[in-house]
Amino acid sequence: MATVTTLVTIKHGGVYYPPGSTIFDFDDVEARALRGRVEVVEGEEAELPAEPEATEDDEVPPVPPVASAPDAAADDDRVSVVALTMDLLDEATDFEADGSPKIDVLASVLGFKPTVDEVAAAIALRAEGL
Repeated sequence: MATVTTLVTIKHGGVYYPPGSTIFDFDDVEARALRGRVEVVEGEEAELPAEPEATEDDEVPPVPPVASAPDAAADDDRVSVVALTMDLLDEATDFEADGSPKIDVLASVLGFKPTVDEVAAAIALRAEGL
């Protein structure tokens, strides 16, 4: 079992955890599958490293540029994330009668609201065997 800190909202054991939450009983396989969405903390007693003290000589790192337009790879990544997130949803409460996931539930887990086209592409991706 791994201890993780959530980087986005996730559902684990029927409970939604907002970003920054610590989950102590997280399965190692789930932790690897959710790389980038959770941060694995080594052991239950792990301590965070102390922040180094800033001095007047320290340089402030430059702010990375903001992308002006999403590219196709980013769209593919979003579809993959939506497809993987569907595995975390509760089949009894988080899906519509037609079997598609509720977009508001996906949005609460993902931290962004997927489009209907992204959800449809994620369903197709899952049907292909992800």
